[in-house]
Amino acid sequence: MQQLLKIILCYAIVVTSLVISGCQAPTSTTSPVDTVHIIDSKPIAGPVIRLENPVTSVAEPIKPERNISEYLNPIERQVISLHNELRADPANYAERYLKPLLGKFKGKLLFDTDLPPGVDALTTVEGISAVQEAIAVLQKQKPLTPMIPAHALTLSARDHAKDQSAGRVGHESSDGASLLDRFKRHGKGMRHVAENISYGPYTAVRILNSLLIDDGVADRGHRKALFSPKYHQIGVAISQHRKFGTVTVIHYADKISSKN
Repeated sequence: MQQLLKIILCYAIVVTSLVISGCQAPTSTTSPVDTVHIIDSKPIAGPVIRLENPVTSVAEPIKPERNISEYLNPIERQVISLHNELRADPANYAERYLKPLLGKFKGKLLFDTDLPPGVDALTTVEGISAVQEAIAVLQKQKPLTPMIPAHALTLSARDHAKDQSAGRVGHESSDGASLLDRFKRHGKGMRHVAENISYGPYTAVRILNSLLIDDGVADRGHRKALFSPKYHQIGVAISQHRKFGTVTVIHYADKISSKN
């Protein structure tokens, strides 16, 4: 008997006090992916990063505050590396990671070797058309500057990943803290922040592809976060999840400085 995995995508966009959210109906076998953007209309103190050259530089170059091997495990580092591979050469990413998926569909089912143990196929909403659309977009997407790992963003992401490990989902912490609250606990100086959460995928490629293809999400909100020129720093945290196996929290910011 085939074991199937179904991924449900959710997203929320927050602009000051306006909240827009969308979510497919959840089921007991879902592995949702969430994204939230917060843009504060009253900027928090700190410089604005402006793109001078969308390929190679920003107005104020950002350097890692510390050795990333001190606070990121190998898979978390790979997730960041894939973000930058995607942003540096979107067309090549499509050729390397998305086109191989085209021959693995049977209707809405995706049969791939990169699935959790015991799972034979991934049940999709749109089928092959979502992958084809993502490939077409990446072939036209202009390169962007790489994202720089930030310790403060990893700490805020890790807080939420650990908080959700018992089975929680979504962007609100168990103590009621919002996304912006979590960022402010560890960092300062940011004006634009975002959060992506992936439940279920357990390899770096699967995590990034689920956000990039954005199957079942009409406005492709998760993909927009990946290609937003506003974000120059990134933090990643992966933890076990009681319901979906793993949870990956990814935090983005324009520029953030650690409080400690």
